[in-house]
Amino acid sequence: MTKLAQLLSRCRYGVFLNINAHRDQSIPIETWLDSLSEEPGCAISATVRRGVVESGNLVDLQCYPHNALDGHHIVHFDVDVAVELALASLGTVGAPHLSSIKRIA
Repeated sequence: MTKLAQLLSRCRYGVFLNINAHRDQSIPIETWLDSLSEEPGCAISATVRRGVVESGNLVDLQCYPHNALDGHHIVHFDVDVAVELALASLGTVGAPHLSSIKRIA
């Protein structure tokens, strides 16, 4: 089973994955990151911010394992790493220096 399939099976209330959504609205990636950073509890690390800007890729993943109000929000530049971090966050929050992980509630 792929890691994304594992994540889907563990999140009965949904997984939302947006990749490069800023391009649909022709918004500079830095502006999009700033707007994500303004959300309560969301702090994007300097490492992730730099990786997003350098690669031009923005992965925004939200997963809801237990109910529709309590979830995890991960921002990264690599979709595979974002999925791995989401899986790790279901047990314990892992590798905060690699990504931004927050509980949504």
